[in-house]
Amino acid sequence: MRTIECTLCAKVINKATNEHLPQRSLYPKKIRDSINFNTVKACSDCNNGSSKSDEIFKVFIGLIANHEHSNELFYSVNKTLNNNNKLNRDIVNNSTLTKDHGHLISHWNARDYTDIVLESAEKCAKGFYFDKYNEVLIKNNSISPVPTPFIYEKHKIEIEEKLQSAEWLSVNAGTVNFTFLDMKNTDIIIIINFFDSAEFVFCIRDKEYNKKVNLGLINLS
Repeated sequence: MRTIECTLCAKVINKATNEHLPQRSLYPKKIRDSINFNTVKACSDCNNGSSKSDEIFKVFIGLIANHEHSNELFYSVNKTLNNNNKLNRDIVNNSTLTKDHGHLISHWNARDYTDIVLESAEKCAKGFYFDKYNEVLIKNNSISPVPTPFIYEKHKIEIEEKLQSAEWLSVNAGTVNFTFLDMKNTDIIIIINFFDSAEFVFCIRDKEYNKKVNLGLINLS
């Protein structure tokens, strides 16, 4: 029997499921028919155990989205919160509302859910990496979130130079855009933008990085 690897965890499986990345739940039902959803092959554990995380990620993105579908996203989030009293209370107690070009924008201090939000975005990074390089990211690499101000400060000149000629890729009708930057120290930086608003930066690094640096195989100058 032919086996394949899970795109997300590298588990060898006989039968794969189609995992929507970005998560299908991000999109209000009203606009789903217009979206050609991006999918990757994943094991059932990676695909079926994330409904709660997907819900929190949906709320986080929906509340800050500044996009042509902002109103639909906002109303979809409200519906979700009506069914999740705990999350609703937390947002009410930790949010402020502003108006931008006729759109209501809610700023939620989601500190208690940071790990969940980052894990959801990281899944997308793993899926996009596989689509571009045709290999499972975690087999030979590690991935870690990088605070945007830090990465731009530490590698400001190199990042700015590479962004000038960077190839931006899009999925799900242009609602999610991302690019990969090959750094001089062999790291790969992936920048993902959701609905023209929420941006995440991850560093993808060779698992043998430290060993290769010590052997002089990676030049840090």
